[in-house]
Amino acid sequence: MRGGSGILKQLMKRWKLVVQRTIFNLENCPNDCETSCYSCMNTYWNQTFQDELDRNKAADILRTYLTDPVEEETIPANHKQERESHSATPPERGFEVILKENRIYGYETQKKVDLGDSDIPYTIPDFVFKEAKLAIFTDGNTFHPPNRRRDKLIDMLLEDMGWKSIRILNSDLDDPVMQQIYLKEITKRLSSAPR
Repeated sequence: MRGGSGILKQLMKRWKLVVQRTIFNLENCPNDCETSCYSCMNTYWNQTFQDELDRNKAADILRTYLTDPVEEETIPANHKQERESHSATPPERGFEVILKENRIYGYETQKKVDLGDSDIPYTIPDFVFKEAKLAIFTDGNTFHPPNRRRDKLIDMLLEDMGWKSIRILNSDLDDPVMQQIYLKEITKRLSSAPR
């Protein structure tokens, strides 16, 4: 986290209070649901296993953690700072917001990717996931007039190097259906990348 929020130290310091309040919230669901609902445990992010959630069982499990935590090892500082964004255009900034809202991180903006071609030695995608070999370009006639032949050649050169390129039209940034299609394509590539 930027600037280091010390969240783990805060959590350790207030551990019992956090656990007690969580138990209280689970036991006092506003909907008085039987197992779980969107007022106590369910979220968009856990919808694939909501049928397994049970607020009463969760409260029972949490009761076993009502002891003071013991620090067994010092947690090293994370020196990997969140990089400052270099997104320059409104579409790039808009797509970066979409990525962050969907908790997709680990990218660099405006990062040069060498192509090893004499005519086009490199490209600068708007977003680069280096480890996943994923290059994302926000294209559109307002900010980056498309040069289809050059874009196609860049895509082919990237593909030859094992990269995947995704080109997002500016007009798609306001379309929730298209956003979900792009996000699905991105997460699919990220989840298949070697770790």
